Amino acid sequence: MKLAETEQPGVGENEEAKPERHPARAKIAGASGVAPTILRIDGVMARTGLAKSTIYLKLQENSSFPKPIKLGGPRAQGWLASEVDEWISEQVRASRGVAA
Repeated sequence: MKLAETEQPGVGENEEAKPERHPARAKIAGASGVAPTILRIDGVMARTGLAKSTIYLKLQENSSFPKPIKLGGPRAQGWLASEVDEWISEQVRASRGVAA
């Protein structure tokens, strides 16, 4: 049985189609409508080229390195990709002597 183009699976005649976006994501997505990308430690290491120990050392030194966010579990944390990318851009500008 094929569904017509306007029909949605799991939606009966008396039911309304549910929006595709998750409500929690819609709240944090902001004006752009895109949820932020969260990187775990391996992703941060890959983007920055830094070792795990260096990342945690920078966090202890109160440097400009982005702070992680809690992800719900007691130890789970991640970094916003946009903040990591901005930190990388700052490092490039500083190393090239370009004013911000």
